[in-house]
Amino acid sequence: MYSNDVFPMVSSLIDDDLANNLKGVLQKLTAPVVLCAIVDSAEPTSIELAGFLNHFCSLSDMLTCEFYSPGENNLAEELIDSQFLPATLLRYKNTYQSISFHGIPGGQEINAFTLAIYNCAGPGQEVDLKLKQKIEKINKDVSVQICVSLGCHHCANLVAVCQHMALINPRIHVASIDARLYPDFVAAEKIERVPLLIINNTTRSLGDKTMKEVYELIKNS
Repeated sequence: MYSNDVFPMVSSLIDDDLANNLKGVLQKLTAPVVLCAIVDSAEPTSIELAGFLNHFCSLSDMLTCEFYSPGENNLAEELIDSQFLPATLLRYKNTYQSISFHGIPGGQEINAFTLAIYNCAGPGQEVDLKLKQKIEKINKDVSVQICVSLGCHHCANLVAVCQHMALINPRIHVASIDARLYPDFVAAEKIERVPLLIINNTTRSLGDKTMKEVYELIKNS
């Protein structure tokens, strides 16, 4: 595991105004969360991600971050696709959650990143009880990939919805993928617009979705 101070401790993605807004949300956390990142200390995107996570964690006593090189944390890497590195996962109550961010969750994705932590270890956003019960009853493993752009508001909304579902039911595995960092994947999948939702490598759907709409796609996949 890398020492945190190997990487920058501040990020240009978090200015003073944003930091104050984030503190307002993060102060509502009721339990600790560890942000675990798989990074390469010699790779620029990994270095930028690590600086972002160090800065983000400095905003709350409930947050800490850990940095691992590829192949060093098998338990975490079982939950991610190693072709999409760097990646960040949440560890809550000694359990890795079935959500991952691939790339740097900057821009609009900061909102989804913050909501993932809030829904994991804070009061969380309200969910319609009947819909929540339906999500809890999903009894199959579901792979959800969301291809995003950091400047896309609709992308952040869809990521937040899907990751909230994964926090309700850990059999749903959700990966948020910054499309600009993985051109081979974009070419192979012929991605022209975002957000693009891919369920179980077969079902594809463009655009923002409500939780109910995503549930229906999962149910029918």
